[in-house]
Amino acid sequence: MSLSILPVSINLYTPTAEAIAIDWGWNYGLVDDELELKKEKTLWFAGYALPILDKLQIEETTKFFFCLHTLDDMLRRCAYEEGMEFFYRWEEYLFYQEFDSPFSSVWYALDDVMESMANLGDEVWLDTLYFYLEDYLQAKRWEFHNNWEGIIPGLNVFTMQRTYSSGIYLAIHFLKLHFPAEEYPIRWEEQRIARIVCLATDLKAFEFHRNKRLTHNELLLRQLHTGISDPQVCNHAFRLLSGLFDSLLDMLEEVKKENESHSIWVDQLLLLLGGCLYWSEEEALRYSTKINGISKI
Repeated sequence: MSLSILPVSINLYTPTAEAIAIDWGWNYGLVDDELELKKEKTLWFAGYALPILDKLQIEETTKFFFCLHTLDDMLRRCAYEEGMEFFYRWEEYLFYQEFDSPFSSVWYALDDVMESMANLGDEVWLDTLYFYLEDYLQAKRWEFHNNWEGIIPGLNVFTMQRTYSSGIYLAIHFLKLHFPAEEYPIRWEEQRIARIVCLATDLKAFEFHRNKRLTHNELLLRQLHTGISDPQVCNHAFRLLSGLFDSLLDMLEEVKKENESHSIWVDQLLLLLGGCLYWSEEEALRYSTKINGISKI
């Protein structure tokens, strides 16, 4: 089954949320190039992944992922000591102690947006959001340390950590604002969606990561561990993606059989998957250039 059959939509409040997030980002020093942000549709990720969210929810979620994007960008450019100090201070909640760090702006911005999350969901949802954010940052630290030290991880541990550092579980958790529950575990179908997004992204970034000498890419790691050629590793990735997608569809059918009311949840998961993949497509070859009447280019 081809990933090209995935549905794609966009939250109608996305352009407004982008404008609000940029204005807010200026106040925290997150904006370096406003024109580039708008041109690349950097802040449209939440809009593509979460078309079901209401106006307030998509505005706050867009700010949240703006912080994660800024953090990711800073970790690619900072010194090793600066990056590790950020992770240490996050874990120990030490950012309110005065010190000179390029990460201060993103810390205060993230702290601000996390306070506003209390207006979106109940206590259980909010506590789980903090828990998943910790998982995300721990995976980012693992990735950051490995890249600096030149550590080549095993494929199994890499694929697990990659799903956490991608932020997909956080995106799915925002989707659950419309599907409240007594607890919010990561379900099997959510793991499969994260796996598909990560592998598809690594396949697309294969040449770029190799040229940048970045080894945290599943295809590059597979080559390092097995010695297979470029065509072989790419063909393997395509076959694996097809199998993962087929198994995801089987899982989602079982979810709907368990309870007919779960069909809306299944539809939104597929929209999230389609939106994540569409947003990451530079040339938008798989889909049209207009969604819900809003142009992506």
